[in-house]
Amino acid sequence: MDVANNSGLKAKFQMLQSDF
Repeated sequence: MDVANNSGLKAKFQMLQSDF
C-alpha cells in the first residue's frame, strides 16, 4: 500500500471518528 494513500485513509478515518 502506498504511504501517502495510507496517511490519507488515516485522515479520513479520524474525520469519521470525530463525527461520532
